[in-house]
Amino acid sequence: MGPKPRDIFINTNNTIYVTSQAANRIIVWSEGNTIPIKNISGDLSNPFSLFVTTAGEIYVDSDNSTGRIDKWTLNSTIGIPIMYTCAKCYDVFIDMNNNLYCSMSSSQQVVTKSLDVVSNALTIVAGTGTAGNTSYMLNSPAGIYVNTNFDLYVADYLNNRVQLFQSGQLNGITVAGAESLNPTITLKHPIGIVLDGDNYLYIVDSGNYRVVGSGPNGFRCLVGCSDSNGSATNQLTNPKMLSFDSYGNMYITDYSNDRIQKFALLTNLCTISYNKLKFCSNASWYANATTFANMSMMGPRPHDIFINTNNTIYVTSQTANGILVWSEGDTTPIKNISGNLSNPFGLFVTTAGEIYVDSGNSTGRIDEWTLNATVGIPIMYTCTKCYGVSIDTNNNLYCSMYKFHQIVTKSLDIVSNALTIVAGTGTAGNTSSMLNTPAGIYINTNFDLYVADYNNDRIQLFPSGELNGITVAGTGSLNTTITLNAPSGIVLDADNYLYIVDSGNHRVVGSGPNGFRCLVGCSNSSGSAANQLTNPKMLSFDSYGNMYITDYSNDRIQKFALLTNLCSKSTEIKICLRYKCIA
Repeated sequence: MGPKPRDIFINTNNTIYVTSQAANRIIVWSEGNTIPIKNISGDLSNPFSLFVTTAGEIYVDSDNSTGRIDKWTLNSTIGIPIMYTCAKCYDVFIDMNNNLYCSMSSSQQVVTKSLDVVSNALTIVAGTGTAGNTSYMLNSPAGIYVNTNFDLYVADYLNNRVQLFQSGQLNGITVAGAESLNPTITLKHPIGIVLDGDNYLYIVDSGNYRVVGSGPNGFRCLVGCSDSNGSATNQLTNPKMLSFDSYGNMYITDYSNDRIQKFALLTNLCTISYNKLKFCSNASWYANATTFANMSMMGPRPHDIFINTNNTIYVTSQTANGILVWSEGDTTPIKNISGNLSNPFGLFVTTAGEIYVDSGNSTGRIDEWTLNATVGIPIMYTCTKCYGVSIDTNNNLYCSMYKFHQIVTKSLDIVSNALTIVAGTGTAGNTSSMLNTPAGIYINTNFDLYVADYNNDRIQLFPSGELNGITVAGTGSLNTTITLNAPSGIVLDADNYLYIVDSGNHRVVGSGPNGFRCLVGCSNSSGSAANQLTNPKMLSFDSYGNMYITDYSNDRIQKFALLTNLCSKSTEIKICLRYKCIA
């Protein structure tokens, strides 16, 4: 590739793009190839940065003097000027609204323009044009990243910090490095920055020859942690940028060593068993559903549904006292699990295929089943039925005891039935510490608990370790959200946006950067038509983004196919809190 690799971009197909400054070109590798499939050159002068869209359009900093971003494709012989910036773009980014960003390091600013408008009018989104270290100023801004909320993160190179400029704000917040409000980590010349699916930071700390990352427990060194520069496999020298492939492997442009280093993901032990997808802010589903399963196939009153990452579908049928299982592509169940199940409500399936299901109609019990088992093993006694069941990434089992107005948990790694209360007082109420008939539950990778607070018409968020909830949707929420009527099910996507089964309104609603909106069942009435639901209970997504809903009073499972999801532009992955990388 020649000397001095600078920027690197890896798309969702694991195609790798690298700018080589000294060679004045872009080098492209397809997945699995060790030899480049393309060498793009011509009218490129000392290229710094690049960004690649889902359509394969390559936006690259192209001009060494006045500053310019050109658009290329793999097969083009010349680039098309798109943006004139008056200075080199140390980094380039395109957000979900098709706005192009340039980090003008020598001009101490970050600017943007819309790619949907034929104009070179630039908008300043960070920096004053003068070097400085106040909250409004930057000093040689380098790498940039814009998340799905349109918040801008800037690697503020000579200020030894990372600045967050919230959408529409010119006043930055220091989230890492010098003078951050909270204890973070000492940085020296941070140059590249990437965020994961939980908005945790991955920073190329160039002056310290390493990459550091944040998480719920703070910052730590990830790679290049030998405290010295060098050319050994565990060392870096003047690294510039990083990118992840879809497997979580980290690629770094090791600038002064004239190489690209790949640090393989060693462990990512928090892998979840369900599909946690990244949806665009304008994602939509077909208004008319297809019936995946009806009463003649599964019996009446389907309650909970779980779809794993292999798109195997599990459904609890209350009246039939069983669990029905479909493998991907099958229209008839491959398994009907029954025996010692009485009116089952909630279920959860692990990556190992263990099925945890609410089993007892009277005293309350969760059993563990496998597909081939003939009897379940009692795992948790709860004194009442579990409306919702979930397991977090630390292997803790949760039960939503709707009759007791509480959520309880126990570790599956300990042989004990000792239960810990994580939400609710045991008495129905609507204060921040109380619940009233809690239904569906969801625990994210930060161990925050979301509860569909059925009779309080709200969604409660209990941050990890807290017994006082925050109303994030419905009645009593601090911010304007949406009116709910008996919410029964809840799911989160990779950006922690909510998808709520609003049972009493016979619909599913969702949140996003622009607030809440109705997604399916939006006819304003219950019914059995293809665009209607009646008393829906739970929902789950398959790996393609299709939404499956237990349409309880219509005795059917409805599949709403994903219609549009046009905003995915690069690889954004979910990294576990406990991962390590190896050289």
